[in-house]
Amino acid sequence: MECVASDQMVGEGENVWSWLPDELKLKVLMEMMPDGRRGGGADERSKRRLAWFARVREDQTRSDFRRKHALPAVAAEGIMGRTAVFSQAELLRLAGVCRDMRRIVWDGTLWRALHLAPVVRSMGTAPVLAELLPRIGGGLRELSLARCASLGLAASAVAACPRLQSLDLTGVFVSSASPAGGGGGGVDLAGLLAPLGGLEVLVLDECMLGESDLQAIESCVPKLRVLSLRDVRGVIQSPSAVSPLARAPQALEVLALDGCWRMSEALLLDVVRKHADSLRSLSVARCSDAVSNAALVAIGEAVGRELEEVIIDGCVKASSAGVVALVEACEGRALKTLSLGHCDFVRDEVVEAIARATPNLTYLSLEGCHRLNDEAVCAALRRLDSASGLVSLNLARCRKLTDNVLHTLADIGVMHLQSLDISECGYMRSRTLIELAGVTPAMRRVRLRRVNKVFTSSFMELIPLWPKLELIDLSGDSSLRNEAVLTMIAACPELQIVDLSALRITDEVLEAIASGLPKLVSLTLRRCRMITDAGVAALAGGCPALAYVDLFRATEVSEAGFEALASRGVYVNEWAVPKAAEEQGNNALGNEAFWGAREMMSAHGDAHFLRAIARLEGR
Repeated sequence: MECVASDQMVGEGENVWSWLPDELKLKVLMEMMPDGRRGGGADERSKRRLAWFARVREDQTRSDFRRKHALPAVAAEGIMGRTAVFSQAELLRLAGVCRDMRRIVWDGTLWRALHLAPVVRSMGTAPVLAELLPRIGGGLRELSLARCASLGLAASAVAACPRLQSLDLTGVFVSSASPAGGGGGGVDLAGLLAPLGGLEVLVLDECMLGESDLQAIESCVPKLRVLSLRDVRGVIQSPSAVSPLARAPQALEVLALDGCWRMSEALLLDVVRKHADSLRSLSVARCSDAVSNAALVAIGEAVGRELEEVIIDGCVKASSAGVVALVEACEGRALKTLSLGHCDFVRDEVVEAIARATPNLTYLSLEGCHRLNDEAVCAALRRLDSASGLVSLNLARCRKLTDNVLHTLADIGVMHLQSLDISECGYMRSRTLIELAGVTPAMRRVRLRRVNKVFTSSFMELIPLWPKLELIDLSGDSSLRNEAVLTMIAACPELQIVDLSALRITDEVLEAIASGLPKLVSLTLRRCRMITDAGVAALAGGCPALAYVDLFRATEVSEAGFEALASRGVYVNEWAVPKAAEEQGNNALGNEAFWGAREMMSAHGDAHFLRAIARLEGR
């Protein structure tokens, strides 16, 4: 393991460093505290680290015995005082230094949250159940079992953590009351939740429940505030499965029912009215039977002025009139998030109502609202009091919008904007984006997919203005050449997710990525027909955090290129995984970076990646 202390620190603290025992030299601690996790500048961080080294030096003696055991004692104090600095992966690596360090790290007071899937990948199921959870389970408040492969592991883990306040079972839980779990392969939800009387957050997205399971939620977790039932099999197919929520005694503040396409309008309104006094966030995306104009009007009357978040993506039965009524009912200072993605009915009057009624809006998604006109959107943005405070704006596939929208955003001064999606907005140009980039220094995520007016020369001038980018999607921007992408790599070293599909790039770009993007997790190179095995091999030799590469229809890459990636644990998309890597199983492909990056990659929205996860985990 390599020490990542800065050159300045090593130079100033050379005497202290050289005196420490060779086997422990604090190199693990230094790796656990990368610069990006600490506040202040580099000089300030180095001073703090040097001061800590000095304390270690003062507390030790020249006795071999004392010197051997002094470091864990001082390290314990350092770790205990820096609980928020260490991630769970860092703590687990720290536990591998020695027995004394393991005893320190496995102190239950250090752990409040645990994402179990990557831990199981690194430690194995048996050590997690026999050693880790018995030690730290009593102190855990948040537990994520999202997409753990073993249902039995999930049940045992929950039983070991009686003081949980937040539990995420996304994609793993199968109820014994569901058709799939009726033969003994499921777990009783009521029995699982019964010991968790203090539970406040429960996420059951993509799980498999029976129609009676929500009654267990009604009776077992009286303090529940947040409930997510997105795409729950057994609930989405039943018109009445969520009826227990209409009589539940809890005061729900956040409720997500995405994908419950058979839920009736009357039942949705009963649930909303039951929790009207407490509800702050409502997500009913793709609830096509339940969300009509009348339902939106009734929701607005019941909870409008208190709602902070409304998500009604893909609700095709409503119209502009219903959305306008809901937005006007939310008039005030509460609403901060509004998502109307893929609502084809949204017209100009909707954005006009948004401008009038939502002074504190920070997140706005109009993806796929292709009926919107340029003039109306620009006028609404100018009238929107909170436009300068927008953090995220999604205008993807609003195909009538032009450069005027970008000019308007630049004029307003959206200095807090961190996420912008103008994918498939063919009338917007990179030359105009330069003006916007000058007032958005905090930009983190940009999607420019199939924006045909993105040209190499203007892009090279644009991209240095966004040095903090973590995600960029340039897929389909066929006018971009090597020079543009090389400039991006040099200007944006923080990039983690990059999509260069269908660009005419060569191996030179892959070589630059390997050396210039150390934090890269996902790279999509679909239909990049000019890259070869040599470039892929160079990529495999760099990018230490790389977990996923999509080479679908990269026709010049052979089995040797796929093997180079698979041999170092990088996952290649499901259309191109070579047999040799496939036969090696999960251990070869499921490295720590891959499993630790799952949530980030899910947000990336790549359908091939999500299917590949399901296949690897045997779901």
